[in-house]
Amino acid sequence: MVFYLEPGLARFGARKGNTGVTMNSGIPYLLREAGPEDLDAIERLAELLDTMNLPRDRRLLAALLERSVHSFRSFRARAADPAEEMYLFVLEDRATGAPIGTSLIIAKHGTLASPHFFMEIRTDDRSSKIPPRAFHHRVLRLGYSTDGPTEVGGLVLHPDHRRLAEAFGKQLSFVRFNFMARHPERFQKEVLAELLSALDEEGKNLFWEVYGRKLTGLSYREADRLSAVDKKFILSLFPQVDLYVALLPENVQAVLGEVAPSAQGAQHLLMKIGFRPLNQIDPFDGGPYFGAPTGDVTIIRDTLWRVAAPGDVPGSGERRLVSHEGPHGFRALCTPVRVGPAEVVIAPEACEVLGAGPGERLAVTPMP
Repeated sequence: MVFYLEPGLARFGARKGNTGVTMNSGIPYLLREAGPEDLDAIERLAELLDTMNLPRDRRLLAALLERSVHSFRSFRARAADPAEEMYLFVLEDRATGAPIGTSLIIAKHGTLASPHFFMEIRTDDRSSKIPPRAFHHRVLRLGYSTDGPTEVGGLVLHPDHRRLAEAFGKQLSFVRFNFMARHPERFQKEVLAELLSALDEEGKNLFWEVYGRKLTGLSYREADRLSAVDKKFILSLFPQVDLYVALLPENVQAVLGEVAPSAQGAQHLLMKIGFRPLNQIDPFDGGPYFGAPTGDVTIIRDTLWRVAAPGDVPGSGERRLVSHEGPHGFRALCTPVRVGPAEVVIAPEACEVLGAGPGERLAVTPMP
């Protein structure tokens, strides 16, 4: 899922630890792979919005971080199984060392051990001569895949950093595609994103309340948390029959498959880079799935490999998301650059933060 937090929430405290770069470089924010030292700050993020990808559970968050750290280390050792990989990124405020946002790649969402579940939206036309009637029904049918796509999700940005000129939400989103462009062999041929569905005034999910809760006896949060551990109950308790949307309350019909107002910006961004609606919804909250062939995502396709050329770049120059992998792991910045046929001119302080010396290879992603 893609989430944005509501304003008016408490500011984060600093995390402990050393990022391995000097703090006087004039680069205030850094995108990087998450580490165990980020657990406290990420737990505070999770407290603001409890989701399956970022659960409000310290034990599960610690397991997610451990899995992410293992994934980053394993692919570098060329020993990882893509079906087991999850990559968690953070946007770090370098003044405090604290993450102020996260985003996630699940390398393969849908395996034999943990299928990818969805409800496909179909149509059923019904008509009669006596009485003269014709209906164009929307029908939901539960489906699943054990050979699923790559999923991008877990995007959470602290409200103090929303709607700013730096476009931090876009940075957190695009850093995942920059990383996928670096390592296409680690990801599936299709990429999926689930967008947040609408909630009622009490913060409840209307679709779950009238459907999932009655089938399982679980609250939405209980079911969401359980599915992160074991999804067998979905096949056991959800009926394998068509659900006619017309049988649902009208207020549920109105929001089914619709994107929540807070996620409409994310929808626009995804569609701008090549994602399209899949006529599928999440069986829990009714949120829509968007997808694309991985190679057709424009910013993956248009990411360039260039060698670093430290030099003067006007602050008003073209901004791109530039990444490097070195002793400190994966790091990325959104920074002004000048892109040439073989090299990219980038400010020396940006090279310092990335840990990239002259002539080292950088992945350069457009920021449309």
